[in-house]
Amino acid sequence: MTNLSELYEIFGKRELAPSLFYDFEYGLRFELEDTSFYKNNISRFIHAFERAKIIINDILFQNNNNIIILISNFGLSRREERNKKFIKTLTQVELPLSTLKYIGKVEQNNKTHIKEFGEDLFQHWYCLDLHKKYTDTILWLSLTKYMPISPKLTHENIYIVDFNRKIICHIYDYRGMDVIAIQSDELLPFYSKFDNWLFNYDREKMDANFSSVPFSRPII
Repeated sequence: MTNLSELYEIFGKRELAPSLFYDFEYGLRFELEDTSFYKNNISRFIHAFERAKIIINDILFQNNNNIIILISNFGLSRREERNKKFIKTLTQVELPLSTLKYIGKVEQNNKTHIKEFGEDLFQHWYCLDLHKKYTDTILWLSLTKYMPISPKLTHENIYIVDFNRKIICHIYDYRGMDVIAIQSDELLPFYSKFDNWLFNYDREKMDANFSSVPFSRPII
């Protein structure tokens, strides 16, 4: 991937929103947190990590596809000091930065920000090739965003993208993860397989898109 135009060509979006599930027609919203009983931060993280890893490995890595990581953060038109901190964190967790590329920015037309600071806010975008062996690292960075666990990325959103199959996974925090696809057939098997892990709050939309095909509800 070399620029943001490729994102628009395949997914029809100039940029990705933090809540992917509501921004695309076909999506699954997974509950990563076990809310059946109280857990401390460590056990809460471990539970979310293990569940997210099972889902992502099943959806994205069964066919050894070429997977891309998209990382975004907000700032002024020029890339700021924050980006140095973000790259420092990627170095700390030993992600290979040889394929890290800056692919562009999108203006937010934020009138409040323009009024207060005299210029618009931008979302800056980077991409990074993902080998399967670094999946654990990406999951760590995604899940620790709002947890007292370090190292972590505090201001960034991370999206795991299969451009060939037109699928995007986004862990918004330790509580949940969105997976969207342009074609419903890509997600139908996982709607069935991981039925017990889907958020009941958003069940109506998922059932409307996927329940027309009979399936047996598994016990996970």
